Amino acid sequence: RGKKTLDVRDDVVRWSPNPALCIRDYKVDTRLGMGASVDEIYLPGIIANANLCDEAVPLSIGGTEKRYELHGTIKTDSAHAANLENMLTSNASYIAYTSGKFRLFGGGYSSSVLDIDEDSFREGVKVQTRYSRRETYNAVRGTFFSPEIDYTPDSYPAAISPAFEAEDGEPIYRDYPLDFTSSVTMCQRLALLKLLQSRSQQTVTLPMKLHGLKLSPGDTVSITHEFYGWVAKTFEVVSRGFVVDSENKTVGVDVVAKETSAAIWD
Repeated sequence: RGKKTLDVRDDVVRWSPNPALCIRDYKVDTRLGMGASVDEIYLPGIIANANLCDEAVPLSIGGTEKRYELHGTIKTDSAHAANLENMLTSNASYIAYTSGKFRLFGGGYSSSVLDIDEDSFREGVKVQTRYSRRETYNAVRGTFFSPEIDYTPDSYPAAISPAFEAEDGEPIYRDYPLDFTSSVTMCQRLALLKLLQSRSQQTVTLPMKLHGLKLSPGDTVSITHEFYGWVAKTFEVVSRGFVVDSENKTVGVDVVAKETSAAIWD
């Protein structure tokens, strides 16, 4: 029970283990945090993520727990970026700066905001189908600070996929420390998310017409493309950029998106 934080949902300052609220607090804290302006934080994203974190998730052993909680210690001699990155592991999220605001994304699946087909593109779609071997893994393991042993480091059960291991021909582990998670079942859920996300390896560059300006990082889009055999295949927008083609005298928006699905977040 560390620093109290403002719950932007009811404007009450109280202690809270809600990751979205703690992350927002660290971004705007002017003494020990990152000192961002309150107006720079995209409030609807914080509220949506905070509500997601508070959802009750059923456990296989019975009962429920909140989807995500944040428990940990900020080290003031560490870089702000490193502290923030560690905090973001607690709810499988990330922050992007877009349209003059810091926006919190991730933690769960978002339904598609735009249906895209081949008429949406200025030219051909570029597809990267797989990561390099060096970036591929089929099991995730790591440590957390266990309340069962006075919050000292302990290993959580690894997330392992025999199917992925058979595909790769050998076990390949990724170390994923969860320094801001104190529930072993929450660690298992986060490790499995990390593993499943790593196997969704298609990344696309979409040379869209100007309606691509409707999209922002974190948005989910559905793409139908006959050549690739996609029928409403879902991707999460990673970035977008306005482009001018002086040779062909056209303007548009290049959108980079990564494969996702509701099943990953189930």
